[in-house]
Amino acid sequence: STSNLKLTPKQKKRNRQRANAKLKHNQVKSFYVGGPIDVATHYSISRVDVCNDIARKLEDGSYILLHAHRQAGKSSLIAPIVSLLQDNGFLPISVSLQGIDETSFWESLYSRMHAVCSTKVNTPFSTSDGFLKTFETPNFNRRVILLMDEFDMILSLSSKRNEILSTFRTLKTVNASDASKPYAICGILGIGVFHITELALPENT
Repeated sequence: STSNLKLTPKQKKRNRQRANAKLKHNQVKSFYVGGPIDVATHYSISRVDVCNDIARKLEDGSYILLHAHRQAGKSSLIAPIVSLLQDNGFLPISVSLQGIDETSFWESLYSRMHAVCSTKVNTPFSTSDGFLKTFETPNFNRRVILLMDEFDMILSLSSKRNEILSTFRTLKTVNASDASKPYAICGILGIGVFHITELALPENT
């Protein structure tokens, strides 16, 4: 239209954004089971209370295992939890352990963490001791929450499983017993289809 020609580029862009937002608002929602949902276009049940509860417990130093069948909505919980943690001043680092290599577990973990948080996780580590040193509190200006999807993979790493779980346990016990909180990681969320009782294997007792 003639009036539209008089608009500045910025005004035209704003009009397009408003039109797209209106179109999206008027869209008919659909059911979706192929991965994390978009609440604007997919039917969903609000789980604000659950997300708030998980975030608060992580901030307080809890280690949580989120267990459910595949396509049950686990991944859809992660984004709002990450947002809550960020809003509360924490640094969430979210990685997937899918396909992680047993012989080079710590190197692989570093690569995945560096890929999502390169400004903070930028000193390569290849051992559990290196991992612990990387996450010493002086190296960070914010408390860290580690979120690990496909946590089940740890169960299949027969030669590394005990070492990995023992390292995570060290983070928790040392921070719990020392008021100075020597390690920046103050909470861990493991996400997977396993059940917590699967961790109580003879090798781990």
